[in-house]
Amino acid sequence: MRPTGQFELAALIRRHKDALLWTWRQQVKQLPSARTLDTPTLNDHIPQLLDELSDALESRFNWAIPEALAEGNALIHGLKRFHEGYDIEEVVAEYNFLRGCIHHLAQNNGLSLEGESLHRMNGSLDRAIGLAVQTYATERALEIQKHRTGPSSAG
Repeated sequence: MRPTGQFELAALIRRHKDALLWTWRQQVKQLPSARTLDTPTLNDHIPQLLDELSDALESRFNWAIPEALAEGNALIHGLKRFHEGYDIEEVVAEYNFLRGCIHHLAQNNGLSLEGESLHRMNGSLDRAIGLAVQTYATERALEIQKHRTGPSSAG
């Protein structure tokens, strides 16, 4: 296997985006909270995340993902997954399945993820995980607070 260049990985992700999403959904559907979700709900912001990841890999600058797009999408993803009944481990698992799918795609195409392409991919996915988990945890804390204050304020 040869090392993957950033541009090569970006092109591979773009070229195989639909297959990558299909494989990822098959893995995500193994999560208890995802079993009954339809394709648009499962996909949520993942297609945009793959585009952002490809953009980051193609960029000549050392940045992970476009800030405004990534933050909004990942924050909304965490909120949606909370309301769909996911637990926090399932939220993280979704992103890690995607990471594995990208590794597998590269490997199946004779490429080894390392160096800058690996760094940018991991940075992008780790940032998305962090934002989604942060939103999920905040929403959970608000729900707990609401339950604590709800009955006492009604009386």
